[in-house]
Formats: sequence, structure tokens, C-alpha cells
Amino acid sequence: MPLQVVINNTPIVYPDYFSIEFTVAGRKAQGGITEINYSDNVERGQATANQRQVLGKTPGMYKADDGSFSIHMEDGQEIIDLLSPGFYDKIFDILVAYQMPRTNRIVRDTLAKVQLKKQDHAHKSGTDPLVKKFEFELHYILWNGQNPLLRMRL
Repeated sequence: MPLQVVINNTPIVYPDYFSIEFTVAGRKAQGGITEINYSDNVERGQATANQRQVLGKTPGMYKADDGSFSIHMEDGQEIIDLLSPGFYDKIFDILVAYQMPRTNRIVRDTLAKVQLKKQDHAHKSGTDPLVKKFEFELHYILWNGQNPLLRMRL
């Protein structure tokens, strides 16, 4: 029997992939996205001198890393059609939303100023549906509406 954590006589339930909703370029994806990856980071510099230790750090440079998503072929073609002509030139947002089961709180991550940069088709025999993968660049991520920096230029 698996370990079950209980708080206030209520089992803890975590969101799963099936609770996620995707909106790409203002249009809700109809369940065809099978995977999405996105991240950001801050690279800080270190202040050193003639000491044997780091004396301090710089505030650093924020960067949203390139991301990707995989989507069923037909749904991916709808995105291309929506953004065409010039689908590699268009700038749009991706909204990833999911609900926390215990509190019913909706979490919404905004991938802002996205541009597609690559699409990949890797078809194979079998019973799985055809899927295409898109890679994209983005300017920043609002994690549940929150800026990752104190003075962020949006």
C-alpha cells in the first residue's frame, strides 16, 4: 500500500499533467500538447580580488531559456495555420494553467513574447498518433503572474 500523506483528515492530492490547460497565441489548445518545457535563470557574476574568497556577487542577468512543446500533428498544423504567413516571425504568448486540487487555486504561467524557431517531425511506426515538436525562444516567464525580478521591464 503506498504511503499517503493526510493533513486535517484530507489526503494530499497534487496536480498532474491532465490538469494543465494550454493557450497558444490566444487560442486554447484542444488537448493535443503532450509535453512542454520552459525555464529561466539568473547568472550572477562574482566579485573577487586578491582574496581567497568571493567578496560579493553582482545582481546578474536574467534570461528565459529556450523552450519546447510537443503536440499532435493536426493540432500543430492548426498553430502553424493560425500564425501564418510568417509563423517564424510572429510573436505571441503561451499560457500554461493548472489547478491545485486541495485549494482549487489556479496557477497560470505566462511564457511571454514567444517566437517559434524550429519544428521537428519524427514519425515512427506503431499505434501512437503522429507528433511534431516545436522549439521556441521567449523573452521572460511570469510564474503565476509574478515577475522574477524586482524591477523587470515587461
